Amino acid sequence: MKQSFLADRKTTNIYFGIFAILIGLGIGLSFVVVRDKLWLAGGIVASILLVAIVFKPQWGVLLLVFITYTRFSDNLIDFYGFPSIARAYISFLVLVIIIRWVTFKEVPRGWEKAIWPILAYGMISFASAFVKGSFLLAQTALLDFVKDGIIAVIITVLLRDTQTFKRTVWVLLIIGILLGGISVYQYATKDFTNPFGGFGQTDIKNIVAKEKDYRVSGPVGDPNYYAQIMLVLIPLGFERIWSDKNRFKKGLAILSFVLSLSAVILTFSRGGFVALIITGILLIVYFRLNVSRILFILIVFVFFLQFLPENYSARMETLSFLVPGSATDPTTEVSYRGRISEVVVGLQMFLDNPVLGVGYNNYNINYLDYSRRLGIDPRYEYRSAHSLYVEVAAETGILGLFVYAFILYHVFSGMYRSWRQLKENQENELATQVVAFSIGFIGYLSAAMFIHDAYPRYFWLLVGIAYTIPNITYSKISQNNLRNGLKSHSLITNNENHPYN
Repeated sequence: MKQSFLADRKTTNIYFGIFAILIGLGIGLSFVVVRDKLWLAGGIVASILLVAIVFKPQWGVLLLVFITYTRFSDNLIDFYGFPSIARAYISFLVLVIIIRWVTFKEVPRGWEKAIWPILAYGMISFASAFVKGSFLLAQTALLDFVKDGIIAVIITVLLRDTQTFKRTVWVLLIIGILLGGISVYQYATKDFTNPFGGFGQTDIKNIVAKEKDYRVSGPVGDPNYYAQIMLVLIPLGFERIWSDKNRFKKGLAILSFVLSLSAVILTFSRGGFVALIITGILLIVYFRLNVSRILFILIVFVFFLQFLPENYSARMETLSFLVPGSATDPTTEVSYRGRISEVVVGLQMFLDNPVLGVGYNNYNINYLDYSRRLGIDPRYEYRSAHSLYVEVAAETGILGLFVYAFILYHVFSGMYRSWRQLKENQENELATQVVAFSIGFIGYLSAAMFIHDAYPRYFWLLVGIAYTIPNITYSKISQNNLRNGLKSHSLITNNENHPYN
């Protein structure tokens, strides 16, 4: 055993030496080739970080989450003309997994359950585009799907312990501070022309009736999708405020919670507002907030109402038609008439093509043919489904809808079982974090009722994290049992509960 350990350590030192030599040669070459000192410094830091990730791959998943959630690579491409950093980084992480597999005998585990549903949905999407729709139109979207699926699988391989999961949560909360802080600053200073490197995009869009104004759009460039991704962070921040005993961390969580919530409001997204209410109700129910705490929250909310942007309440009042008995007629507003048309058209596409739909990413080009016959939407332009679930049904038919629903069932049932196991083993803090992530994911899916899947990478990122939770739970409980000297445990030794089976 000792000899094996020394051999492994010797091998590690050899590879570390090789990488050190390579990084040294790279830095030396950079001094010759790169003239800009700022870019040179950035390159050196990035190179050292990449070498560190080879030996600490858990750090790699944290950086992947940051790059993906902030659309860091996309913004560098769109605003500065950079090549794709994300593509190169994903390839690097795959290489790291292979290197550690071959060199350190770390067999990738935890991805088996994730890859088959993702692969099935990809094959159905491919078939729908090839058989029913325009394959050329779907080609770019399918290539993006492949990258998104790889990201989800990489996360299931690298995010495998409690500490990395908790650090991932903190990365998301820091993103909330970064993006939410930019949005609040923009409204406080009225500085809407500065995109802040792509992380603070804004656009003049409809507010209410014919009135238009700036709406914050974050790194995605659309206020509705920005509200959707910021919703995920609100329950995570709330849970850290509730559970964390460290004052500094609790303060960061409060800041992230407030700024993320503010960002959702400043988008003026009505779908985001409905999803925010659903998220809030779930938080109140799970954390069992008593009457005094609920009243305190309401008082704080009423206090902050005076700081809300002008016409925010007027825009939200247009949702009153959702209340039973309301006299509001949604068909009097052009945007609502468009949304109704887009949903009805999507359902009609599904009924006309029930098996494979009209083809992956083919809703838009088919919209006008249907909308003319329907006669609700006066706009003569290509439109999207404006509902993720209608879009999936219309484009991939019953087969795609079934697999998509199975993926959601699979991840949420896995998180629910993990929560029960953690509660039974007195791992209450981790169990609460699992619930907070689940509520954030539900918030994302609630907002998806009103918008289509224009930025699917966020969905597959969340799916990847969700798939890791049963593996993390298994690892955590196993460690506890070993620490406590337990030789057997019903939750661990039972093969049915093993996440890898």
